[in-house]
Amino acid sequence: MKERLRAVFIDRDGVLIREADYLGSVAGLLVLKGAPEALKRLKWDALYFPPHGPGSKSPMRKPGTGMLIAATAAIARNSRRRAGS
Repeated sequence: MKERLRAVFIDRDGVLIREADYLGSVAGLLVLKGAPEALKRLKWDALYFPPHGPGSKSPMRKPGTGMLIAATAAIARNSRRRAGS
């Protein structure tokens, strides 16, 4: 039987924290109600984030698909490793 792979992709702004055009300081951070508790329920195997700032044309930033592609490749590699062991 094939292993069922699961993944969770979460957008930070408006999901975990208050929507912010640019969060330049932790002082402007407002964690939304229920976000910490919800995150504790997830098992974290990997975390992806864009290392480039706003205005970057990096595919890792929205609306690019770089993080999704990287995560999909990592999940596939890990799945193949587990299947081979």
